[in-house]
Amino acid sequence: MCQLVLVIKITGQGGNKGAAEVANADPDGCTMLFQHEAILASYLTGRVNFSWDGFSPVAMTNVEPAIFAASPNAPFSDLDGLISYAKDNPGEVLAAASIASNTHFILLQFQDSLDISFNIIGYEGGRERVTALLSDTVQLGQVGESDGRQYFPDQLKALAIFSDKRSDTLPDVPTAMEQGHDIEISMARGVLLPGGASDDLVVLYAERFEKALQDPAAIESLTKMGSSIRFVGGQDYADWWADQAAQWEKVARDIGIYMVN
Repeated sequence: MCQLVLVIKITGQGGNKGAAEVANADPDGCTMLFQHEAILASYLTGRVNFSWDGFSPVAMTNVEPAIFAASPNAPFSDLDGLISYAKDNPGEVLAAASIASNTHFILLQFQDSLDISFNIIGYEGGRERVTALLSDTVQLGQVGESDGRQYFPDQLKALAIFSDKRSDTLPDVPTAMEQGHDIEISMARGVLLPGGASDDLVVLYAERFEKALQDPAAIESLTKMGSSIRFVGGQDYADWWADQAAQWEKVARDIGIYMVN
């Protein structure tokens, strides 16, 4: 186990560049990846040739619930209004997503669960999605709390947060459950080592991250960013990845974007 931790942000290809570097690194504990479900989206759509099982999962650390936001002039102001409008006008709601990313698959899962359809428009990242919403270029988008907080409620309409409780920093945004929809959607971040890391190393790092997540400073920092602590370690974390992969593969196959060779 390495004693000094250096955080290196590797940009490019929606996180795929950094993930590839870790996937090809030695499993000696000196290189790790902090990532979310984007690994699955990229693999299922053929953008990369590795998936979560090419790594050694260590621990989930935090989750950020999805928020569905509507543009200022969108013809709906809550979740029921969105669903009703989408049912009456199939394919007419312009929805922003980063194609072949977790935001794309979240919209696809939402559509699938309610038997509705959006016209999904591709944007590079969260900032671009918010800009498209602000300008009424699109009517719907998933935004992170940190990206959208400054625009609610005056410039964007927050339709729902997909969590089991309201956000401490956005207390006026209702949950989907409050509106009668038992749906939880979140982006789960966690730590993975290169594939082939020893069980002892995985357990050691999981214990270290579990302890770190009890630090009040870490809790405060993540809360301010719209995330909440959720530690899931070891085999339970690997099982979570397997379950997510099965759900997302079904969605990809059903709509014809499954590109795994």
